[in-house]
Amino acid sequence: MTALSLENCFQLTDSGLKSMAQSSPHLEELNLSGCMGISATGFAVVGDYNPQLKALQVSGCRQIKPWTFMKMF
Repeated sequence: MTALSLENCFQLTDSGLKSMAQSSPHLEELNLSGCMGISATGFAVVGDYNPQLKALQVSGCRQIKPWTFMKMF
């Protein structure tokens, strides 16, 4: 799998995101828009397990701050 949309998955947590990231090492596109249960910790895990990620959508992720992405890539 190279693309995944989890848009508006309100119950998605950092733990769930970590499981997804670990099981999808070839992911290139990820849409997490509206996933309000994800924190900076969850996004850091995505960066660790998905080095091929080229597109990330995060609009509406209220716990994410701009500096989160500096740590990710």
